[in-house]
Amino acid sequence: MDDATSPAAGVHEICDADVTDYARLQPAAATEFGISGHDDDLPDYSPDGHRARAELARHPPGPRGRVTAHPTGA
Repeated sequence: MDDATSPAAGVHEICDADVTDYARLQPAAATEFGISGHDDDLPDYSPDGHRARAELARHPPGPRGRVTAHPTGA
């Protein structure tokens, strides 16, 4: 199994999507964490911005139901 099809690759894709969305919704935190591209943005504190952050916290992106655990070494 190559790296692109390993179980870890799927986990990394999910994590990348989570971080990308978090950085978009929390640009000041993204800048603090060293994630480029958000240096001149500010968080949206409107009701829509609060809803978007709450939705991300409740339902992060990614194929949650399609990820299966594999025993170590499998």
